[in-house]
Amino acid sequence: MKNDGFAGSGRTFRRIDHDAIHLVNVQGFSYGGRLAINLAVHPLDLPDMTGGPPSPNTIAEHQCEFRERLTEDDSGRVWEHDATSAGMDSAMRDAAAVYATHGRRFFDQFRGASSVLKTFDFDSFMVREPDLSRYCFGSWVRVAYVLARLRLVEGRIEEAKKFAHAALADATPQFAGFEELQGITNLA
Repeated sequence: MKNDGFAGSGRTFRRIDHDAIHLVNVQGFSYGGRLAINLAVHPLDLPDMTGGPPSPNTIAEHQCEFRERLTEDDSGRVWEHDATSAGMDSAMRDAAAVYATHGRRFFDQFRGASSVLKTFDFDSFMVREPDLSRYCFGSWVRVAYVLARLRLVEGRIEEAKKFAHAALADATPQFAGFEELQGITNLA
């Protein structure tokens, strides 16, 4: 993780990449013998999922907008181990090998000026390619909401309004950002 610029201790490691926080979390299971690796990205310009400012040093995986479990095949992989140091080391080595190919690929799409958060346009949204919803709870409403807010912060008002309209087309009034989206659509 350190070779990729992540820092942290315990089970969570973070790095800042341009305008986003990247996070890797090792999740243990309460009955032991298993672990999973959670990957997450959160734009620095947006409040975290709890509504507060994102803290690059303390943000947790569940507070990030874009999340995925490390896997080779979209199965949500869990690594088994026998709860010994040797067993856990073996599971972590295997997980690190999967991270080297699949985890880096996840983060690469959120890196720098070519980040999908900067380049994903409304036409791409309409054809759902690439499928960002898989990282946002399977919700295209959530993707549109995030992108509307990002475009607004970037001063790209017309794009923000398009994304807001798209989100509102499928959102219910109970959606947490419903009123905010309405406000974006009414901007001059």
